[in-house]
Amino acid sequence: MKYFKLYEEFGHQGKYDKAAKRIADIYLKNIDSLPKMKQQHFLSRLEVVYKKRFDNDKLEEAGRWLANKTEERFRIYQEDPSPSYDTFIASRVENNADPKSKSNGNEWMKSMGKKGFEFLAYLEILKHLNIVKRLRCEKFLTIKSEIEEWLIANFEKALDFVMKNPEAFLNVPVQSVNIFYYMKTLNLINRDVMDEKEKHFLSKLRSTYGSTEDMNDIEFHNYLYAITHIIIGESWFYENLLPTYKVKYGWIIDSFDKNYDRILEYTDDIIAEIGVVYLICLENNKAEKYRSFIYDKISKYGWILPLDGKLDYNKSEHTNILAIMLLHGI
Repeated sequence: MKYFKLYEEFGHQGKYDKAAKRIADIYLKNIDSLPKMKQQHFLSRLEVVYKKRFDNDKLEEAGRWLANKTEERFRIYQEDPSPSYDTFIASRVENNADPKSKSNGNEWMKSMGKKGFEFLAYLEILKHLNIVKRLRCEKFLTIKSEIEEWLIANFEKALDFVMKNPEAFLNVPVQSVNIFYYMKTLNLINRDVMDEKEKHFLSKLRSTYGSTEDMNDIEFHNYLYAITHIIIGESWFYENLLPTYKVKYGWIIDSFDKNYDRILEYTDDIIAEIGVVYLICLENNKAEKYRSFIYDKISKYGWILPLDGKLDYNKSEHTNILAIMLLHGI
């Protein structure tokens, strides 16, 4: 039986590539079962892997939908940022991250009250603008300049939320890191200014976490997500490779190397993500052991199941697109 007819033109052989193609094939056949945000996430990452646009209509539909949603939410948040908390919670329900870590982060963010809601509202608009641009769907924005001006004007306040409350790194690591790199890679603020800010930002992150030997399981889990997203964010979410990563981010790869055995005790999702980070940094040989590990986690159904073991494509979308990226290469 031939599983991979959609991908014959790529010509790659070997068990890893075949496994990646099978996962991709399964998800493409079930793409309509995913919500629009996950459809665009999967299809846009698949484009990075195979250097080919997959389902232009769905990507453009998702881009139009997200552009409209961004402007709608932007207007709401000008009056009241508090609905951003419910959006934040909803975004964390159907993913493969550690449940205890998510619960801790949800409670902490709620405890921050209004300033936390303002941070989440800002991050949501910033994230959506990034995605719309990466989908090449800016044409659907009608108030792009207004949104960009607001993002620039309020960036310091959003960044200060993390810098003045560094426990954010411990509780909501991805959001805390993304607030910086979403803005940096949009190039809305002078690059030299952002480079200088980055030094202080990374120094605060590293001092907040301290030594990996002293981290408990949840702290280490969140630390891994924080530092992977530094590399992922700097790459503009897999769009660019980082051949000179050692200049500023060598300590991240060093930390992964040092903690390899402990990393393998965590979820498939973070293991796959770290493997992809190695690829972004052109450390292909080091990525190999992660590739082998993830290959062995593929279920009898041809894809990696979510943490609860259910046949739910939505819950495991993030893990499986990372697995495709890792197994095939980017």
